Amino acid sequence: MRNLNLTATPRIADVGCYKRPIAAFTNKILPEALFFGVDEDLEAVEWLNSNNLNGGNFADYLAQEPFDLSFLLEVYEHINPQDSRKFLDTIFKRTTSAAFLTMPNFEGWDAAGVEQLAIRDSFKEMRYVPDHLKAFDGRSKDPHTHKQVVTEERLSDDIASVLPNGWEYRVFFAWPWSIKDRARGSVFDHSFKLFAVVWNPASFSGDLVPLLEANLSPMDAGSETAELSEAIRGRDSAQTERAALNLELKKTQAELEQTQAELSCVLRYPWKHVRSFISRGRDPKRKN
Repeated sequence: MRNLNLTATPRIADVGCYKRPIAAFTNKILPEALFFGVDEDLEAVEWLNSNNLNGGNFADYLAQEPFDLSFLLEVYEHINPQDSRKFLDTIFKRTTSAAFLTMPNFEGWDAAGVEQLAIRDSFKEMRYVPDHLKAFDGRSKDPHTHKQVVTEERLSDDIASVLPNGWEYRVFFAWPWSIKDRARGSVFDHSFKLFAVVWNPASFSGDLVPLLEANLSPMDAGSETAELSEAIRGRDSAQTERAALNLELKKTQAELEQTQAELSCVLRYPWKHVRSFISRGRDPKRKN
């Protein structure tokens, strides 16, 4: 961000920020920036405004002037697949300099569906299942649930399809993992996250690509990259936990409704028929 040609008072949009806005990080680099947090969770919006951070829902965001920078950290996977490109197109059209995106990487799994996870050849022996699947419900309208399985190829296709004229983008594998099967002695190299940057070349001094590659080297403890990653991890964990709780609540409510329906059926049934059922179930040798 230090290499951006920004206005004297840059505007920053943090889309899907929940209660962990990026402002705590960006204020250290751009203390003069104007921040606006976006979330469909009313509780999150109230929290933002009560902590002296401007916030609103997506409709409020659309009513704002365009932003210099847009952050979509752990947001893309919460958008329905059929709405992904329209959503990105809206964000890019309301961004003048650059947009930054992070999301879980499901590169080892088939993006066609979660219910029938098809393990790719390079991962066919890996038994690891991403934690994000606990919060997956493709049919849910809850903003906290995950609704699509993201891969580098799928993300790149979506970005390229709505990329503003003259703009550029890069998608990086981030947060490297090595998952070891100690029983078989197999090691699987995997990137837990995807990181994408979409930018207007006119807003930067020099070539951004070498700068990005140099700053996406392995993270050192205490570095700004590690600090930002920790902030993203915290937001992701909070949203995943919230989504899992909502799904469990939905399941409990469905079970309660089923029980109520069964009880209602019994109460409506003529009592003489119920007595008849009980009588037929008695031991004939037993006296009444």
